[in-house]
Amino acid sequence: RKLAMSLVRAGRPAESLEHAERALEIDPDDPRTRVFVGQLYRMQRNVAAAELALLDESGVPINREAGALLYQVYMESDRADRAIDLGLWLVDVVDDPIYAYAALARAYELAEQYEKAEESLRKALELDPGSATAWNNLGWALGQLGFYAAAVPCFREAVELAPEMP
Repeated sequence: RKLAMSLVRAGRPAESLEHAERALEIDPDDPRTRVFVGQLYRMQRNVAAAELALLDESGVPINREAGALLYQVYMESDRADRAIDLGLWLVDVVDDPIYAYAALARAYELAEQYEKAEESLRKALELDPGSATAWNNLGWALGQLGFYAAAVPCFREAVELAPEMP
C-alpha cells in the first residue's frame, strides 16, 4: 500500500491502482487498503468498483471513512438516491452530525428535494448556529423553494459569520 501511495504522489495513479489491488488481494479485509483503493476508483469515476471496495457483503460501508468517500462518489456521479441513503447513514454514525446533516442536505439538493434539504440544514443549525456554510446553503434551498424573503436573512447571516466566503 505504501508503494501505491507513493505512485499517486508521483502522478502515476494507474500503477498505484495496480499495486493497491495487489495489496487488497493479500489482505482483503484491511479497511485502510479498501478505502485507499476506493479513492483510486473514485479518481477513475468507477462507481461499481468503488462500491465493491467500500461496502461490506450486506451493502453497508465498511467504516465511516468508507461511507463518506462513497457519498462523494455518488454525489460526483449524480446518484442522488444513493447519496441520500449514505447521508442518512452518516447522520447515525459520524462523530460530527453537523457535517452529516450538511452532506444530507446537499444530496437532497441534488435530488431537487429542497424541503428536505431545508429540514436537514435547520437540524445542522440547531447543532451549530455559527455555521456560515449551513446558513448559506439554507438561503439557497429557501430560494429554490421560492421563499426569497426568507432566504435573504440566511445569506446575511452567512456573510456576517464568514465575510470571506464566496
